[in-house]
Amino acid sequence: MGKPKRIFLPIDGYDPKSWPLAIHCAEQINAAHAPPVSDVVLLLHQQSILAHSSLSRFMGDQIVKALRAGKPVKLPSGAALRLETKRTISHLARATTIIAFYADDAILETVDGLNNVAGVVAVEDLKGSANQWIARWSPIIPGQAATPPVQLIKDPVVLKALESLSGLVNKSNAVLTSSYQDWAKDVLRILRAKNHSADPKDIKSWAIKDGWKPGAADDLAKLAKRILEMKTKPSLTAIANANERYDRWCGKTP
Repeated sequence: MGKPKRIFLPIDGYDPKSWPLAIHCAEQINAAHAPPVSDVVLLLHQQSILAHSSLSRFMGDQIVKALRAGKPVKLPSGAALRLETKRTISHLARATTIIAFYADDAILETVDGLNNVAGVVAVEDLKGSANQWIARWSPIIPGQAATPPVQLIKDPVVLKALESLSGLVNKSNAVLTSSYQDWAKDVLRILRAKNHSADPKDIKSWAIKDGWKPGAADDLAKLAKRILEMKTKPSLTAIANANERYDRWCGKTP
């Protein structure tokens, strides 16, 4: 399956236009997919949000009642809309479009860890609550010109180092296993010893964009915070070919 189509609505979930616009965008994603997507998920932090919220008013009692009862709701295209929460969503059997409502970076990170996502429509909770996801993916924003991808890792040496690490790990792993952690520690120690740094949040976001599962990317970010923020430089004597590896990252050797 191709890369998911990502759309970010420039209004929050408390605007009456948010729900019909979200459905419209989801149906556009469905129709553009080959074959057309027939499954749509409304993703919320908790099911109880549908009990008393602006979204429940926008949707109407009949739709809210059906979704809370676990019943699918047919959309104009014929696609079936169902409700999932951050806790319940774990596997998508086939291509699915996700409407993440009252979204923030945490729930969108959950979406980034799923397979079979045809597209995402993000309706943020409060302004700025999805900034990391927006920077990671540069999504389509209706009514606005397309923006170029954000350069998450600005130091080219750090970027080359992370790319070298990413080529070694199994990106399908949900966590960074001990052997991969050892490799990551060596890479990060070399960078710290050579006076390079990067924001751990940006490293995590870069890893997710590069195909890592969010849990493993978070493990990498935690290692980065611990090692790159060390007050004293670590010794490289126990790391095989540390200087040669660093020279390759700097482009000094092939």
